Formats: sequence, C-alpha cells, structure tokens
Amino acid sequence: MDLLVKIKDPRGKHKIAYSLPAILTIAICASLAGADTFVEMEQWAKEKIEWFQKLIPSLPCIPSHDTFG
Repeated sequence: MDLLVKIKDPRGKHKIAYSLPAILTIAICASLAGADTFVEMEQWAKEKIEWFQKLIPSLPCIPSHDTFG
C-alpha cells in the first residue's frame, strides 16, 4: 500500500469518500483472489472487511461496486 500512496489522485477533492490507495488496494487484492467484476470485488471485500480495516484503519466500510468503476 505504501507504493500506492505515491499515485496522484485525479479526482476532485470534494468528491472523495475513500482514498485512492484504499480503493486500489481492495481492487488489487480482490483481482488476485479471482474477482472479475466490480460487483465481485465489492462482494469479496465485504467478506474480508475485518482484515481490510486492520490493513487500512481509516476505512469505515467497503466501497460500493460503483466506486471501483
């Protein structure tokens, strides 16, 4: 996740609910676990919410599939 923090976030600051590194971390982990769609990424990550909240303490909940797309 440390490398992902260095990626410039192109989103407008007023629309950010989840940090870009958090979204990318979840998407990468879900993809490696076999998730092929944004819906599958969300579903898989929700099953791992406790692990993600330890990894990303500022994560209140798993973003919806719309956030990944």
